[in-house]
Amino acid sequence: MRKRFWWAVFLCLVPVLASGATGLFDVRLDVDDQSAEQREAAVREGLRRIVARLTGRESPEDEQALGALLDNADQYVQQYGYNDTDDGVELRVRYDGPALQDALVQREVALWPVDGRPRTLAWVVVNRGGERRIVSSEDSPELRRVLWQSAADAGLPLLFPLMDLQDQQAVSTSDLWGGFREPVMEASRRYDAEGVLLGRVDRRGDTWRSRWTLFWDGESYDWTVEQGELEAALEVGVDTGAVRLARRYARVPDPDSVGRVTLRVRDVGGLDAYARVESHLRGVRDVEAVEVLRVADRAVDFRLRIRGLSEQALERLRDSRMLTETERERADAAAEDALSGVRPDYVFRLSATGGEG
Repeated sequence: MRKRFWWAVFLCLVPVLASGATGLFDVRLDVDDQSAEQREAAVREGLRRIVARLTGRESPEDEQALGALLDNADQYVQQYGYNDTDDGVELRVRYDGPALQDALVQREVALWPVDGRPRTLAWVVVNRGGERRIVSSEDSPELRRVLWQSAADAGLPLLFPLMDLQDQQAVSTSDLWGGFREPVMEASRRYDAEGVLLGRVDRRGDTWRSRWTLFWDGESYDWTVEQGELEAALEVGVDTGAVRLARRYARVPDPDSVGRVTLRVRDVGGLDAYARVESHLRGVRDVEAVEVLRVADRAVDFRLRIRGLSEQALERLRDSRMLTETERERADAAAEDALSGVRPDYVFRLSATGGEG
């Protein structure tokens, strides 16, 4: 009875890359074939993209220290795998985030830590054939997936508006298209996001032009991207913004600095399981504090306070037998996060055995 009462109150390794979750240290690249020559070139290009996202240096290969790092790209590869796509062969690579960040710190290269990136609400309007549509949690699922994946690749946690009656009364398509800050920020208040991303995309001749504004930390940042395809205009737009923000906020990390990461643990089936997970998290090296944010539907959201680079602590979690990193369930994620106010940076599942590893 006591356990039921308190539960009412509280209410293997990473997946194979061919189908698993992706994030800042994962890259997907098109290759001609599965030869070693093609793979080596793609692995170097993938690392170049990640270094750009971390440091804000758009051409890191032009700098001597970073060029040497890229020349040894293979040593930072954790996993790779191939997918057959409609366009040919896709190579997916996961890089060793802690080792890469350590290498940058040793070279005294300024970077934008993962745990310093804002949870961002995206208001994106696409003009197709004279009809302007807002990409929401319910509408335009194919474009929402492109934006969500691009943001995940760039290390930006992204939310989408519900566009329910409250949103429709608070902000109009014309407000968004005109870039009017006051109604946009007022409509965004309910989502408790740290940043607000405004995108306006339309066709100009043979190209798609996307105009972007990010409101964050009392400032605004603008950029424009032109691409031949709509999806590319969205992908490159998000990635360009992330690189520019990294350049603005990059710093040489202090090993004694403290960051915060939000973690969702699924399949927590009772009070005993909850207690084991919390105890496990508190025991991970460099985790200084664990706060419970939300408990619902066999899932618990934790906020971890981590000393030093958060990826090092996360790598220790990935190496344990108790928790397994999993892909975020996207179908209802935007609505769920909008209502709960919690958007996890990472999602794990409690293993079937719940063993200590």
